[in-house]
Amino acid sequence: MPGGALQLGKRLARNRQIFQASEFRVQELLLTASYSSRKGFLQALLQPIKEQDDWEDLRLTILTWCESGYNVASASRTLHIHKNTLLYRLNKIERIGGQSLKDYRHAFAVYLACLLDELDI
Repeated sequence: MPGGALQLGKRLARNRQIFQASEFRVQELLLTASYSSRKGFLQALLQPIKEQDDWEDLRLTILTWCESGYNVASASRTLHIHKNTLLYRLNKIERIGGQSLKDYRHAFAVYLACLLDELDI
């Protein structure tokens, strides 16, 4: 996908006019997987969570928490929510998803799935 990161940046930069294409290399890499692999990955990790009325908040919570280095205080500041609200959301994701986010390999997989979902494939 020539210029893929640049095109993704234009779409995902969230109201920014200036960004670096390198910010979107992970998303670009994720899109190199086949469509059926991406769909299977999303379904396995996110399906029950996506069925929640507050799915958009839950997705943003995962993205922000992971991008904050799994730091609750930093993520809650970025999201402009109380730390207890962040912890409630993370616990909800664990309960519905059936796996602990304390296993950082799982948390990272959920993060990658949220990035893919954000691409609206």
